[in-house]
Amino acid sequence: MTLEPLTTLLCARHRAVLRDVEGHQRSLLRSILERSAGSPVAKALGLSGRESAEEFLALPPRDSDFYRTYTELAFTDRHAFGSEPIVALGETSGSTGEPKLIPHTARSLGTVQQFSRRALLFQLREGRHFIPHFTKWLLVTASTTVRVERGMKIGFISGLMYELAQRQRRDFILPTPPVASIVDWQERIERTVHEAWRKPVGSLIGVPAYLERFLDIAESVARGEPLSSVWP
Repeated sequence: MTLEPLTTLLCARHRAVLRDVEGHQRSLLRSILERSAGSPVAKALGLSGRESAEEFLALPPRDSDFYRTYTELAFTDRHAFGSEPIVALGETSGSTGEPKLIPHTARSLGTVQQFSRRALLFQLREGRHFIPHFTKWLLVTASTTVRVERGMKIGFISGLMYELAQRQRRDFILPTPPVASIVDWQERIERTVHEAWRKPVGSLIGVPAYLERFLDIAESVARGEPLSSVWP
């Protein structure tokens, strides 16, 4: 079953981006710098917003302590990083030290929805298992629990991404929201494995460390049965 020529038409715009990746990256950096102009962060970095990519790359690197001041400022000044307001903070795992908060605008979080659209388009065009089975995405992420502090959403970035992907694909996302929000890592992964068992999973998405632990648990549940027969 095919959706041609619709998929070819939809692919045209994405292929245009891939034909000139560096050009699009430079254009994106230019727009980010322009939006940052006049902000407290830009002033502290000595940025006018008109820098070239080469001038930007020549800036001395700053550590997380430098940005912590402005992340804290974002609670009271949502424009601390630029003209687009900060709408959420992504929390790191703290595996290399104290957990850090990464500011996100609606635009930066929107890249997840763009990824979802492109991944789905790839499945429609290339995935022999997607149609007519309409396979699900299995997202192995940190807990999707999001807390609100001083009016700001805070959560693990993979959890914030799950929320956006789930909004994009709804019933075609596993695990379900109640399982994805479980805080305890071991319990969440075990429940995810059991919930997804023998479901029509077509895509497994997650960072390598998470996926490795997920597959270890799945392998123990399979008791010698190849995982390729559990999720063909």
